[in-house]
Amino acid sequence: MSLEWNRVRVVVAAVTSIPKRAELTIAALGELARQTDNAVVAVVSPQHRTGRDCEGAMRSIRAALLAALVDREVDWILYVEDDVRLARDFAKRADASAAAMMQELFPHEFGLTFFSLGRAEPGINRVNLDDWTHSQCVLIPRDVATEWTRELVGWVERHPEAPGGPDFALRTAFRTTGVDLYAVTPNAAQHVRTDSAFRHTVFDDSPTFEEQLP
Repeated sequence: MSLEWNRVRVVVAAVTSIPKRAELTIAALGELARQTDNAVVAVVSPQHRTGRDCEGAMRSIRAALLAALVDREVDWILYVEDDVRLARDFAKRADASAAAMMQELFPHEFGLTFFSLGRAEPGINRVNLDDWTHSQCVLIPRDVATEWTRELVGWVERHPEAPGGPDFALRTAFRTTGVDLYAVTPNAAQHVRTDSAFRHTVFDDSPTFEEQLP
């Protein structure tokens, strides 16, 4: 068992008005096309730069998710933020990681994050969702992605204390569906320093990403 890339949809909510983010989005999609022999289809939803409430981002993400999930043949959503660089062997590592987890957990579903802040031992490690709020690059099973579209509706009104809305809503979707999330270490995605879409002032990057950024 392994990933069938033609059954994966890549979802990006891109702030194309910030040149570096537009550049990174194009680069990430180009890498995925190259690494999968053009097997993947991407849904890119324009996103406007917003305040810390993240409402614009959540609308954009939800629109892209709904468009991707229309196709009933789609089993996975690969959610990639627009400030991410993918490793040159990302697809190979994603495929190997997913295959290992399918073999170990079948018939149970799972999610994989390719970006994390910790220095865990190399391998695939279960994520403590209480501590997880970074959705830079996540492989999400269809049921969790569908639940995420529901959680995104009215999130700010229900959770005014959670400024990182999209990340927190995805975490809730994993919890609601009872699906575990696992981190692949070393990471195959890196958070690239650029202007924040949400006007955040704190920047986090992965200490285990194997490639050096230019």
